[in-house]
Amino acid sequence: MSRVRWLQIAGIVLLVVGSAPAEVLTFQAQGVLEYVYDPGDQLDFDVGATWTLTYVFDTETEDTNGDPDLGSYPALDGVLEVDGAALPTSSPTVQVTNDLPTEIQDIYSVRMALPGFPDELATMNLTDEDGTIFSDDSLPLVPPELGEFESTNLLIVKFGPPGEDYLAQGVVQTLTPEPASAGLLILGGLWILRRRGV
Repeated sequence: MSRVRWLQIAGIVLLVVGSAPAEVLTFQAQGVLEYVYDPGDQLDFDVGATWTLTYVFDTETEDTNGDPDLGSYPALDGVLEVDGAALPTSSPTVQVTNDLPTEIQDIYSVRMALPGFPDELATMNLTDEDGTIFSDDSLPLVPPELGEFESTNLLIVKFGPPGEDYLAQGVVQTLTPEPASAGLLILGGLWILRRRGV
């Protein structure tokens, strides 16, 4: 295929993608549990367990919070796996906090309800004490850079009487975008055209 033809197809692809009203994005975070407090043996994992948090959201999801410094964006789907086993999560939400008048000023978090919500939930928190990461509470369309935050952790927690509560805490090691299905289809189509010598 000639270079000109490839450029023409690339231009068409950009026009199609650029004219799309919204896009569905998938981000995935991974890490390791560093602390587990579970006096009632309710959890099926312990220190050293690996975890993966995958969440899917629409780029045009509207902020459901009226506070100009706190954006709350319902996600389309979310899955939290620990040692390969999925926890029964629901109602995933991405939250962006900008310039709080506290010691921690900027926060990026992903919250998921567990069966005993609101006393039982899982949340990933990236916190910045300087307030220099976000300029507003809009939804980031690329994963935040972990190295810019002072703290990156995952909490799996249940509040309750002694013996009925638990806490698992882990560090976030990676946060990356997952390939979009539409992008893969486009690339696949371009590959087929190239194979045919179009």
